[in-house]
Amino acid sequence: ATRLLVESSLYGKMENVPGSFKSKIIFSDVKFRWDVYSKSYISEGPIGIGYIDNLSINKYFDGYIQIHRGRNGAEMNIYLQLSDDKWYFFSYGYGVLQALSSNEEFNTVLTQIKESKRVLNPDDEDKKYEYIISTEEKKDEFLRRIERINRVKNGL
Repeated sequence: ATRLLVESSLYGKMENVPGSFKSKIIFSDVKFRWDVYSKSYISEGPIGIGYIDNLSINKYFDGYIQIHRGRNGAEMNIYLQLSDDKWYFFSYGYGVLQALSSNEEFNTVLTQIKESKRVLNPDDEDKKYEYIISTEEKKDEFLRRIERINRVKNGL
């Protein structure tokens, strides 16, 4: 940890990304607030992304993250707006990760993976994990929910 902090402060990034960071999105600076209305944690302000895979990003993006407890465990939704016309949406709950983007190449790569390859640990219900393409409707419903929460928060 000390070596990584030194590298980060000297070079603005880690020179050698630890293996446990690879193939992951590492958020570097996200501020959450508890929302009584939705009984969930919701991000406030820009979302910092430190790394994606072993690529150093170190930038802030507009978007929302919501974490809430569902009937069968935690659920999380992430919407990242990278530019006016580029966005990514992720939704995780009950062992299923859904993803969708305005980047058609991203969507194509995801849909072209054989269904059997998109399920990890299929024989272990406790560790089973699947990823699928999401829908515009799910993304839009999430953004409408955030909008309603923000209206209530602001007394509108």
